[in-house]
Amino acid sequence: YLASGLIIQWGSFVSSAGAGTTAFPLTFPNAAFMVIGNNRLASSTYNHFVPTSWIPASFDWDNDSTSTTNAWWAIGF
Repeated sequence: YLASGLIIQWGSFVSSAGAGTTAFPLTFPNAAFMVIGNNRLASSTYNHFVPTSWIPASFDWDNDSTSTTNAWWAIGF
């Protein structure tokens, strides 16, 4: 928790191609403002990992890579 009440969370996980849901380590008490993500694939091939929607407890994502480690950051309060 920051003094302003903002909460910053981050993490990573391995996923296959497709869509899924990832739970935040801590449910935001009020709301999640933003989730950003990136895959950690060291390749010249274009792949994407995109958070598509979020609620205080989790976020949904889409990944077009066959298997990659995805990193994310979330801000809420």
